[in-house]
Amino acid sequence: MRKRGKWSFVVIATMLTLLFLVSISGCARPPAVVEPPEEEPAEEPEEEVEEVDERFGGHLVATKYQVQDELDPSITTATSTMRFMRSVFDTLVWMREPNDFVPGLATDWDHSDDYTVWTFYLRDDVVFHNGDPFDAESVAFTFERISDPETGSLRAAEVRTYSHSEVINDYTVALHFSEPNPRFLWTASSEGFAPLSPKAVEELGDDHILYPVGTGPFLVDEWKDARTYVLRRFEDYNWAPDFLGRQGPAYLETLTVRMIEEDSTRVGGLEAGELHYIDNVPADDIVPLQEMAGFEVIQFDQAGSGIYLPINVTAAPTDSLKVRQAILYAVSTDIINDLVHAGLRNPGRGPITSATWGYCECMDEMYLQDEEKARALLVEDGYAFNESTGYFEKDGKTLEIDIVTSSADAAGGESELVQAMCEAVGIKTNLLGTAYEVRAEMYANNEYNIARFGWSTVDTYFVFNTAWHSSQVDEGGQFNRSRVKDPHVDALIEEAGRITDQERLLEIYHELQRYIMENAFVIPASEFVGYDAMSDEVQGYEVDTRNQPYWYNVWMR
Repeated sequence: MRKRGKWSFVVIATMLTLLFLVSISGCARPPAVVEPPEEEPAEEPEEEVEEVDERFGGHLVATKYQVQDELDPSITTATSTMRFMRSVFDTLVWMREPNDFVPGLATDWDHSDDYTVWTFYLRDDVVFHNGDPFDAESVAFTFERISDPETGSLRAAEVRTYSHSEVINDYTVALHFSEPNPRFLWTASSEGFAPLSPKAVEELGDDHILYPVGTGPFLVDEWKDARTYVLRRFEDYNWAPDFLGRQGPAYLETLTVRMIEEDSTRVGGLEAGELHYIDNVPADDIVPLQEMAGFEVIQFDQAGSGIYLPINVTAAPTDSLKVRQAILYAVSTDIINDLVHAGLRNPGRGPITSATWGYCECMDEMYLQDEEKARALLVEDGYAFNESTGYFEKDGKTLEIDIVTSSADAAGGESELVQAMCEAVGIKTNLLGTAYEVRAEMYANNEYNIARFGWSTVDTYFVFNTAWHSSQVDEGGQFNRSRVKDPHVDALIEEAGRITDQERLLEIYHELQRYIMENAFVIPASEFVGYDAMSDEVQGYEVDTRNQPYWYNVWMR
């Protein structure tokens, strides 16, 4: 019998093991299928919500204390109108501080060596409110229109030496002058010389004074009535000067301007919430508003002429120097300041205010009230006092003068006190208070002895040129209401307009002030300190160097 080897046992054992494993696997359950864990649905990205700037969309109602039916800045010069038209029009350059100019509609500029040619390089991305492109032609058109006598612009005297415009290309224009004009940037920064749309002027015709078309952040939208107009945000505006800090349209949707002469109506409307901003706050209401919660009173010392009463040197009896001097000695501007302005202004002393560059302190002691001296001057001039009438007279005729002024001034203003003071020394005085249109015509027709004038500007030359140059007696705005045609005065003013020497300029301004007052051409009633007031709903309020608001950044809380 053969023996089995060890490999036989190994083979048999291996086979038995495999049979066992097969039997086990045949009886076992199939392995479980492991499902992947359910995934949570992915979060959908949140829709980005554009942040709404709360400053956009407000409606502000403001007042203008003077009633006027023309808004065209190339024609009118009313300061209260310009405070709103400043935002309807952009200027070639902006004046941040006196004599500090930055780009506006012009990105750059230069001048000839003799200052007779000024060249401006213009933006090429600006349009007027009617969609017309702003270009060199519109600049040339504007200056030609202002200087054309047919236009009747009250601004014409400011560019008396303007000769012509030269359009070099679509966005370059040269303005030529017959004499050196080193001060022209002062003029170019004024809204009175802001470019107009030639097409709008032509198509609107006489209506352009009501709906002037500019390039500013607001456009004249509608006149609700004869005393209310609405400025609406110009949605395409995107060329604000850099110093305003942003681009795009204005915050306010509308700015409604109501012309309200009555002081009490303006103040009452503000207190009642019907008005958000009022101008020319009367003296008696300044302190109460300052102390009242929810309101802010804004004070600004205004350079310029202040409020003064020009004395007509061409109409009897004020054509006499001694009569004019007697009137000045009869009047106390300190009393005017105390009684009319509650001591909140400085008394007037000369033809420009003490806040104006070039003011001469020599004005401070001239013509301090002296009633005896006033009477003595009248006696020197041949007048005798009539005890029975209480007035001076000459050749049987009573010494009598006419004051033509505003209705408000005639009822509690400077002129009413001047009347009382003249009467006190024996000068019969007739006081006529009228609407602006009526008295402007009387001034033009030389039907007065004493008028009224006030000019707010930081430009000293502009005051003298506008109110004292002989060209302003019969031409321009006829703002030389003293009707002075004096070669010495003209020569000084014209020299001031040509030179850049500041020391000589100061000498000229001092000489002009002395000469005007020595010849008693004017009664300096009061320096102009402005007081406006606004609700605390008004935010972002800021003014320029001429105290004109930048309505562009104003918004309603």
